[in-house]
Amino acid sequence: MRILIADDERNNRLLMHQYLSDWGLCDLVVDGAEALEAFEMAAIEAEPYDLICLDRHMPALNGDDALSAIRELEMGWGIPPRERVVVLLISGEERALRGDPHQEGGTEMILKPVNGEKLHSRLRAWGFHPLRETTPEPSPPDLPLLPRVAGLDLADGLERVVNNTRLYTELIANFLDEHAGDSDTILATLDAQRIDDARRLLHRLKGASGNIGAKRLHQAAKSLEEALRDPHPVPSDPLKAELMAAMEELLPGLRTIRMHNPETTSLPC
Repeated sequence: MRILIADDERNNRLLMHQYLSDWGLCDLVVDGAEALEAFEMAAIEAEPYDLICLDRHMPALNGDDALSAIRELEMGWGIPPRERVVVLLISGEERALRGDPHQEGGTEMILKPVNGEKLHSRLRAWGFHPLRETTPEPSPPDLPLLPRVAGLDLADGLERVVNNTRLYTELIANFLDEHAGDSDTILATLDAQRIDDARRLLHRLKGASGNIGAKRLHQAAKSLEEALRDPHPVPSDPLKAELMAAMEELLPGLRTIRMHNPETTSLPC
């Protein structure tokens, strides 16, 4: 089958590619506008997508709006609901929807951080099958090169990448490149009363930290994001302090892992 993955976070694209590459040919784009363009082009070329994975929070065009545009195109083309593309909306908010995948053209919401086994179970429920069956790699012999890191659950992080140590170290490298300064930026944004910007940064940090098993930072970002949903948000100093402490605890260990594992994957993300 043909699969489209749309997410503005490189690590999310890496993980979804890891989960889905055995199920079909994966195309990767960075926002909803690119996803909509790819969907239209695939239809024009008579090689439509069977599955589209859309992150709900993306620049240019978010997942909800991209989904609406896709469904409008399908309606305009006269495609009946039971023949429309299956769309996964990937969300960090606990509002997962389940149901008949052919209702509303086949749409379901999956919570982040995405669990590969649960994702594969849902794909089978929709009638999809992998091109080849794979089994998790055994714990790699170089596991001792991944030291214990305060604030990082190595077992959880490695489980998310099916014990692929090389991919896991790339996720960590990407996290350092893209998110190491997030806590300072978020607090400065809050001081400037730019609440919407702070929420967007917290949402991305929540997902990125969850992907690598940084549970304390994930929870700190989640708690502060939830506090900002109030109509008149006043984020407490303890929540902001916990975010800073969780990041400061985590970064030295991540840098040690990166220093000892400089090689990265070559996935097309």
